[in-house]
Amino acid sequence: MNEREKWLQARRLGIGGSDSPALLLENHYRNRRDVAIDKLGGPPLADNADLKRGRYLEPIVADMYAELADCTLHKIPPTDLPLKHPEFHFLLASPDYEIIGDPRGPGILEIKCPRVGGFKKAQREGIPLHYKIQLQHYLLWPKYKWGVIAVFNSELWEILIQEYEPDKALQEEIVKRASDFWAEFVLSGHLPDDDGEPFEFPDTDGEISINNDPEWIKGLTELSEARTMLDDCEEIHEAAKEKIMEIMALAEVMEGGSSDIYARIVWKTQQGRLTLDKKYLAADNPELDISKYEKRGKPSRPFRPYYKIGG
Repeated sequence: MNEREKWLQARRLGIGGSDSPALLLENHYRNRRDVAIDKLGGPPLADNADLKRGRYLEPIVADMYAELADCTLHKIPPTDLPLKHPEFHFLLASPDYEIIGDPRGPGILEIKCPRVGGFKKAQREGIPLHYKIQLQHYLLWPKYKWGVIAVFNSELWEILIQEYEPDKALQEEIVKRASDFWAEFVLSGHLPDDDGEPFEFPDTDGEISINNDPEWIKGLTELSEARTMLDDCEEIHEAAKEKIMEIMALAEVMEGGSSDIYARIVWKTQQGRLTLDKKYLAADNPELDISKYEKRGKPSRPFRPYYKIGG
């Protein structure tokens, strides 16, 4: 058993920082039932590209932060993780790095490396709440006086940094939810009946065929991953387009480039599309049967996937 496998086994002995957002119903990828299954000895958490990306980029982001903040970081040895809380026996912690030598006292650096879409959303809307909950979970250890969340995206090579002080109200809720969950489900060996807000597919006309074959599941997985890649590419495209539009300002046509890339960009104001206002036409001509002039297009078969993540 390697160090990671030992750590995965040890984290089942308590509620960790990545578990708390699910207990507060603020995790879009795991729910309370998932956490209970894990603590009661269910299948180990599956590794995936997102988790691997975070692990491999973590030391790079740590070096970036240390240089930007001019501070010293300490990586807690894997053999010492997870940390056990001195008061709340059901709480565990596996912080990414300790920040040492700061006048405020020891701090925590929590690193996140989302895809482009997630990073852009954090830029627009602020640090996600589930990131904050995880950091506040770690700040429950009396040793740590403050913390930092560093969000990094390798495609854009950009980093967001936000400092936080302990939030007593949020921490009290974290402890309460963890304590209740540990006693009600883990110690009793029962699974939660609910997993947060129920998921419902939109109403669909026609007969529904059920298919759980491996090839269907493989196809769904590939389709979902491709959709995520498209969303990420769309975010990059929109950011690049906004930059070009900012450069063009009031210019309607701009041309130029280099030997590698040369383009002409046209950004002209156009008149709105001319349409028939059937409402006013019917009001002015009540005797006219407008339906006689309607034209139906050719039949189509739209492809609309709806995903239910996590079973």
